[in-house]
Amino acid sequence: KWDLVEKDNSTMNEFREQASEMFQFAPWAPIVFVSALTGQRVDRIMETALHVFGERQKRVTTGEMNRLLREAVAKHPPPSRPSRWVKFYYATQSDIEPPRFIFFCNDPKSVHFSYQRYLENEIRDRYGFDGTPISLHFRGRRDDD
Repeated sequence: KWDLVEKDNSTMNEFREQASEMFQFAPWAPIVFVSALTGQRVDRIMETALHVFGERQKRVTTGEMNRLLREAVAKHPPPSRPSRWVKFYYATQSDIEPPRFIFFCNDPKSVHFSYQRYLENEIRDRYGFDGTPISLHFRGRRDDD
């Protein structure tokens, strides 16, 4: 009921922060403030939905993914266990709706969740994928890794 909220210059930002805290599991989800009573920003719902649909359809070539991976690793190498360095071989997008990326490396179990989040942020910074979850999977060269 956005039309019932008493507003000032910072109200929308305050609500956006509260919503972001409540929905931490989906930081990529867009927030649209609308009023059904007044019709304020209702047109943005369809605009946002169509934008998100387009983002879910996005495909990144293997060459582009490998370029991103090389640059990301050069900028911030992955943390590794003692005497066991994580080495990435290549990355590819295997699916859309939702976008899914597979990273092939020598030791998938050693890729820390914080590094996975870093790679997701790098993908989002470069390619967007606004409003849609993306999944990252880490595999060894063999199927049993």
